[in-house]
Amino acid sequence: MFRALTRPQLTVDIVVASLFAVFALAATLVPGSSSAFGSAFVNTHIALLVALVLIGVFSVALALRRRSPALALAICWGGALLQMSFGLPPMPANVAIFAVLYTTAAYGTRRLFWTGFASAILGAVVISAYLIVPAFVRFSAPGDVAQLGSYVFAAVMTFVASALALLLAWTIGALVRTGIRARENRHAQQLAEAETAAEAQRTRVARDMHDVVAHSLAVVIAQADGARYAAASDPQAAAEALATISTTARAALSDVRMLLTQLRHTQADGPQPTLADLEQIYAHVRAAGVDLSVDVDPAPRGDVAASLQLAVFRILQE
Repeated sequence: MFRALTRPQLTVDIVVASLFAVFALAATLVPGSSSAFGSAFVNTHIALLVALVLIGVFSVALALRRRSPALALAICWGGALLQMSFGLPPMPANVAIFAVLYTTAAYGTRRLFWTGFASAILGAVVISAYLIVPAFVRFSAPGDVAQLGSYVFAAVMTFVASALALLLAWTIGALVRTGIRARENRHAQQLAEAETAAEAQRTRVARDMHDVVAHSLAVVIAQADGARYAAASDPQAAAEALATISTTARAALSDVRMLLTQLRHTQADGPQPTLADLEQIYAHVRAAGVDLSVDVDPAPRGDVAASLQLAVFRILQE
């Protein structure tokens, strides 16, 4: 029911509501003001007391309009019903209703969004009936059709003007709501795209890491087993196996460092293997004791894309 607001936002709302209360009080009570209340009811003590209460009520609604749009709307309806029950005319404090309708459309839930729309329509109906019906009952002559028609026309015009004013505030809030939703959707899309790109990067690095480590460990294991068996009978073979293990481990370490470099955003991508580096793989396999013969037909062209060369290198490495 209550929205989370920052301290500056709460401070601004309270200051605005306080200034609004001062303005409404001055516009209502200052002699010679344009307020209908000031001219007709300033000498009525009960009406004056009710007016002061209404100024406080609508100011509270204005202060709560962003914190709790639903509560602010309920307070406005309560204030309006209290105002009509005492027969008071429109007051400057009623301006707060427009701000509350705006926030119901801009920040309220989906139900409150349409509740604000219904309140604008119903409010226009209530305003028309409250202003026109008593005048018709008090001043119209029985059976005067022409006078009845003029009051009906006045009621319709009052409804149209009130509905346009109230719905204008609600519509502006609805447009702001659309902009907020669009900004949130755009932000969510950007986060999803960034997460997808990061996942693709992790997948690529994990695949390359597997290719490098699996190949190098296979050679190291084979050489280590061979060196262990040949250590007693052929020390020279054991020494060659250890040399191959050392070379393979250093090459694997270099490849791993290159892959880790790509994970650091502040550094550029390291050099990628090409078709020219395939001979190193063949040499490692031959050093492990496998009689390997390679025949490439047709020979690769010089303009092969780097991505294709990397793919061929990883496939043969695996």
